[in-house]
Amino acid sequence: MQRICKTECAGLYLSQFLIEIICVVSVLITAGSTREYIDPVRYISSGSSGKQGYALAECMGKMGWDVKLVSCPVALAPRQDLYQTYHVNTSADMLNTCLSLLPVDVAILTAAITDWVPYRCKHKLKKHAVDRIDMLHSPDIAKCISMNKDRPKLVIGFCLESENLIESAKNKLAYKGCDWIIANHYYVNEHEPVMHSNYNQVSIVTRDSVRPFQMMTKVEVAKLLTEEIIDYLNRLDIP
Repeated sequence: MQRICKTECAGLYLSQFLIEIICVVSVLITAGSTREYIDPVRYISSGSSGKQGYALAECMGKMGWDVKLVSCPVALAPRQDLYQTYHVNTSADMLNTCLSLLPVDVAILTAAITDWVPYRCKHKLKKHAVDRIDMLHSPDIAKCISMNKDRPKLVIGFCLESENLIESAKNKLAYKGCDWIIANHYYVNEHEPVMHSNYNQVSIVTRDSVRPFQMMTKVEVAKLLTEEIIDYLNRLDIP
């Protein structure tokens, strides 16, 4: 694998003189929040806006990388000139689509996967007809990709918690088999959750380290992670 160039086209001003050949990196990115339907009109989901995943796809697309974005329904317009977009709804859709797009060099799993899948009713439920909803656990997409025979060289999961963030990120790193977990602080400030904000504060959690970063825009987070990914892949190529 040739060394990967960090170019100015994505706002990254780095070590051009070390690079002889630009290597195109293939990337799978997930974004948004899956929907698990209770009946034909109702579903459970989370408030993920998809902004971080879309920012990553745009940044890496501008690098000339081969980017495949698997997106749940969001209020964002994809950049079809920069990357390929695959639209899904449920966690099962997300899993099947992601697995069909392997192998890739890097998987970045920003999407919020709904933790439970209801037993779906074929007809709209009446308000007073149901006093409980039975559910199953949804598939763990990060774990499935990490254990796949076509596992990417770098698997990056995301973690959002309102408390015990780093501890939870470390636990998920071990359980899911990811290489990194990006730990997201739940609040941008005391009044604004990170999910619909244009800002994010992250820590990169690996088996060996926890590196916290200051608050920045989600576009800046995308550039930061792109730089970190390039450094990681280039180190893999060092004898």
